[in-house]
Amino acid sequence: MSEAADDEELKVSVCTDCARHPSLKKMIEADLANGICAFCCKTDAKVRNPENIEPMVMLMRALIRFYWDEFSYNSHWGGEAVLELFNEADNPVVEPFAANEYYDEFDHLLQEPPYPDWDKGVSIYAGFDADGMRMLNSAISRSTPRPVGDLRRRLDASNFSTIESELEALIKPFLADLKFVLPKGGTWFRARTGFEARFLRSRGFDNQIVRQPYMGASIGASPNPGNGRLNREGRPVL
Repeated sequence: MSEAADDEELKVSVCTDCARHPSLKKMIEADLANGICAFCCKTDAKVRNPENIEPMVMLMRALIRFYWDEFSYNSHWGGEAVLELFNEADNPVVEPFAANEYYDEFDHLLQEPPYPDWDKGVSIYAGFDADGMRMLNSAISRSTPRPVGDLRRRLDASNFSTIESELEALIKPFLADLKFVLPKGGTWFRARTGFEARFLRSRGFDNQIVRQPYMGASIGASPNPGNGRLNREGRPVL
């Protein structure tokens, strides 16, 4: 643990070299400054500006909520500590701590305030319900959002056209994040799961299953326009 100067609070951040997740790297590069990286412990690193660090902190909280269940890091549910998530060698967010020199400073930075207003920040803890019972967050990456689940259930009993406008409204805010441009002249390969035929090859007591892959016309586009892997019947998307 490091000690802050008597007359000035020690301010730490994260550098571009330690950021693993593309969104975190982009957030850091949006407001660069020279400073202390809590992870590699360099004191002259290119870090997210410590004077404008809240957007980066909230992004890191959002990534925690996306990738991890709360019981992985909340000691009340058997977890160790939030920052121990980042010491996992394969964590997708940031490089593990090279040393614990600035561990406490960053831990305080990441966890305060614990419960910001929903429209002002991200909380990594579910907290308590109205009856005082402790709640538990599940990783967003392994959860189905309620509006999506509701639409999926309605599809079992309703025609797609009746909920299409609601689905479009649900997706519209995220289109800018999903959109990308394919460069002209690129080479693409078409794949198809499964196989054309399966044969049993017997050699004495040794049996071997041989699969014949799809080839030629059988691997091409659907013979019925509008029908395909990303298309509902008669409604071409791709």
